[in-house]
Amino acid sequence: MKGVNTLDSMLGYPGKPHGTASARLDDAVMWLPARVSAVALAVAGRSPAALATARRWARLPSSPNSGWPMATTAAVVGSRLAKRGHYDLNPDAPLPSVERARAGVRTVAVAGWLSFCCAGVVAWL
Repeated sequence: MKGVNTLDSMLGYPGKPHGTASARLDDAVMWLPARVSAVALAVAGRSPAALATARRWARLPSSPNSGWPMATTAAVVGSRLAKRGHYDLNPDAPLPSVERARAGVRTVAVAGWLSFCCAGVVAWL
């Protein structure tokens, strides 16, 4: 996956016609991991309903994959995540406070540990 991501970073720019294939390959390879990370974030945040909520916003970012973990985090933490002119996730919520930002960092850390443990179990089996 890292090789595909690096190829996309090197060649996958909209102004480069030869980069389209690497960008599409990266989108295909990262399809499942992006959605699995969204599930891990919802579990880590103890908010399974966040996935249903995130579904409304997941397609707003230009990347077909990055919206899933971003929208799930916005739903779990209850904060608005916006990039002017590009996306506005959880638009009815307030912008993140320091407390909510820390909660987001904790949620991502717990999701990382959950993913690490799940990978260990899968490797052990």
